[in-house]
Amino acid sequence: MTSPTITHVQVLPAVAAFGAPDSPLLLLVAEGGLAGIGELWPGETEDVVEAVEAVAPLLLGADPLNREALWQSLRSSTRDWEDSAEVICGIVAACDGALLDLAARSLNVPAWALLGGRCRAGVDLCVDCGEAQNPQSLEDAARLAAEGVRTIGLTVPRDGEDRSIPLRRAGRTIGAEVLIIARPAEAAATVDEAVELGGDLDRAEPYLVEGLLADGSWSELAQVRDRIASATAAGHSTFGFHRFWRPIEVGCADVVTLRVDGAQGPSGILKLADVAGLRGIRVAVEGAGLVSSQAAAHACAARVNSGLLRLPVATCDALQEAGLLQDGRLVLPAATGLGVPDEPALSSRPLAVFEDTT
Repeated sequence: MTSPTITHVQVLPAVAAFGAPDSPLLLLVAEGGLAGIGELWPGETEDVVEAVEAVAPLLLGADPLNREALWQSLRSSTRDWEDSAEVICGIVAACDGALLDLAARSLNVPAWALLGGRCRAGVDLCVDCGEAQNPQSLEDAARLAAEGVRTIGLTVPRDGEDRSIPLRRAGRTIGAEVLIIARPAEAAATVDEAVELGGDLDRAEPYLVEGLLADGSWSELAQVRDRIASATAAGHSTFGFHRFWRPIEVGCADVVTLRVDGAQGPSGILKLADVAGLRGIRVAVEGAGLVSSQAAAHACAARVNSGLLRLPVATCDALQEAGLLQDGRLVLPAATGLGVPDEPALSSRPLAVFEDTT
């Protein structure tokens, strides 16, 4: 059995209703008009179009069911680019997500069916609401908690005598049943400073603490993990599939956060989640807009140790408006592909179109 091959690669303008107003979209169109959608990174339109044009020859004429080979080819072809990690990882992730969507649509199945099947019907959410001392952040957190969200991310000042105070005040506003992921606004400079900062945050009894040291200081983060009471998370700001091996290897955190773009798409998330699971480490997956969050949700649902989906407030609201949330959880739709309501995107005039002229 063969699926329709890709005939056109399009760049579509950002669609605010998708919860990522600054991120253009990638559309892969196959024979018969079937299409798969992916989320590109925020940036100058010229730079985004140039990156898509560079990888389009790998996609045109390809069978979307050959996702593994295409993912490896995309990673290989971008490895020597002089662009930032955000651009390189963003283009691979967008293509991988669009290929997954298109392949699943061609087989008339949900995306999770191509990721090994689902381990759960829905995914728990953590919504990052901003600064713990910001009234708007607390208002958003309280509203989301009332809608059923049970994990909230909050940022706290690094400086101060007792940095647990904003978290404890937030906890009283949001409700004791809501779990809090705490992140200092600025990472500490040394292990001892990070331990002191973590000790302060421990007093608020957060669910997880992250950002005590900058991602990349993996051995130092492992030392901090051993010296504070709270469970820790790392990886939030990491870009590049290969850069996640070290934090998983040294066991520097209880939870490794994999951004869809940082891990270079659903394919990267699955591989890293499998390795992390073998070492007893849990995984959280982070999306940006509605499209990447749906890709993250399907990857979450396909692995036992990856049950938490992290989102910004705007994307959570977009998912709620699209009817994809139930009691604060993202329920995987029965629709084929990623299950993204793509009508707003498909009605947009493309910014660029690439097709096979041979």
